[in-house]
Amino acid sequence: MYFFITAILVLILDQVSKLWISHSMSLHQSNAILGNFFRLNYRHNPYSAFSLNLGGRTFLTVVAIIAIIIVLAFYWRYRKLKHYSIALGLLLGGAIGNLIDRIRLGEVIDFLDVGIGTTRWPTFNVADAAITIGVGMLFVFILLEDLHSKKSTKESIVIGQ
Repeated sequence: MYFFITAILVLILDQVSKLWISHSMSLHQSNAILGNFFRLNYRHNPYSAFSLNLGGRTFLTVVAIIAIIIVLAFYWRYRKLKHYSIALGLLLGGAIGNLIDRIRLGEVIDFLDVGIGTTRWPTFNVADAAITIGVGMLFVFILLEDLHSKKSTKESIVIGQ
């Protein structure tokens, strides 16, 4: 249940924020929110994450669909683990949010701009943030499970001697 609720919330927040930006700002307009550190910077990104040119619209659409299928498969396997369900829900909501843009516009709406001076993170959106947080959560969960299983194995070896 956490999986679907998280995915739906991310998808709604992503699509509403993109709709708001596209109706309240002109393309390429930039508005400072927290000085130069955080700005709303309305852009269209025809490329993949971090504006990397890894393939055209069709390729990126297919990759997104494959990613969604993989996330659903992982959810099916880990659905009883709440923390995995939330992380995978973030991934699903983000992937669907960007896929909607790619199908509808041929590119993704980006508008969140963070950095110091001329050192800027690539402009991103809510879907990108959800995907990044979801991947980070999964990385931590897998790392902690690995550490826990190594500790358990070590303890069982010591106890077994």
